[in-house]
Amino acid sequence: MRTNDGLNREVSECKKAEEALKAQEKKYSTLIKNSPDIIYILDPKGNFSFVAGAIESLLGFTAEELKGNHFLSVIWPEDVKKAQCRFNERRTGERSTKGFEVRLITKEGKGKHFDIKYLPVELYTFGVYDKPVSAKDKKFLGTYGVARDITERKQAEDQIKASLKEKEVLLKEIHHRVRNNMQVISSLFKLQSHHIKDKEALAMFRESQARIRAMALIHDKLYRSEDFARIDFARYVRSLAQQVFAAYSPTSSAIHLTVDIKDLFLDITTAIPCGLILNELLCNSLKHGFPEGGEGEIIISMHPFNNNELELVVSDTGTGFTEDIDFRATETLGMQLVATLVGQIEGTIELDRGEGTTFTITFRHPESKEGRQQNGNGTDTGG
Repeated sequence: MRTNDGLNREVSECKKAEEALKAQEKKYSTLIKNSPDIIYILDPKGNFSFVAGAIESLLGFTAEELKGNHFLSVIWPEDVKKAQCRFNERRTGERSTKGFEVRLITKEGKGKHFDIKYLPVELYTFGVYDKPVSAKDKKFLGTYGVARDITERKQAEDQIKASLKEKEVLLKEIHHRVRNNMQVISSLFKLQSHHIKDKEALAMFRESQARIRAMALIHDKLYRSEDFARIDFARYVRSLAQQVFAAYSPTSSAIHLTVDIKDLFLDITTAIPCGLILNELLCNSLKHGFPEGGEGEIIISMHPFNNNELELVVSDTGTGFTEDIDFRATETLGMQLVATLVGQIEGTIELDRGEGTTFTITFRHPESKEGRQQNGNGTDTGG
């Protein structure tokens, strides 16, 4: 039998628990009411059963206006399919903590952004069930959701996109002008060459013209490319070889060219020296490797080598270098230029005088070089 003291103690404890519960409810109610986000609950059919938070300040609607209405009534028409799909996923028990973007219809002339027809938000939704999600016979009770205003983020993204577009246009114009200027220089060389009688001087003019065209071609490729940071090197090599072969026609007509380069992109700081190296080696092969009217083959290949390097190989089946010629110490401008350019890309060059001539150039891949620089202090962590 309980005494009065015991009964009073129980009543007192119940009152304390009730007061604590009310205080907790008030705290959570205040938290939800002052939330900068829209907080809502949908019933199993997708109708609003609870709406709170910044609903009125963001959309202009009151909670009472939305209660009982289907959630798709405030989804921008173009986003209805996406929103319905996410609701169906929750109905079937699929879980995801990732938010997704939709646009919510605003009440005309109301809300934080009263001058726009829709509000971009990021939605986070969670399915509610009478049993654990893993249970096969669980019953879907609805969803809890939070909608966060991302207007400022979208505006910032739009500004970044506009800025990037502006820079792309500027880069495109730069490549266009550089290409045109080089073409003008090349044309001036051609006009001047008409007045040169000395064969050796004429050859030097034409070789210089070819070098300018090789550089102009890179800017032309970048001008036409969607990616201004990298150039499709295989396509560039084929175009460059076509230019060189045309310059040495008809000598080159009986020489077959093979290009073995796949899915390889280089930045402009690497592509230009590589292009000039190829130009010199191709000209050297066509000029000295094959007697006039001679037949043969020139092969150009470039492949990844030793994890973080590239190997460029230019070989021909021509007459080849004689043993008494040191290509590193030759007085010809072309080979001097090759040696300088190989040094510029921090590479090495080797000559095989076996069947014909084979130059093998190895250098660090531009992407691995960039990664090394980003590690700071110039420390090579590439292994």
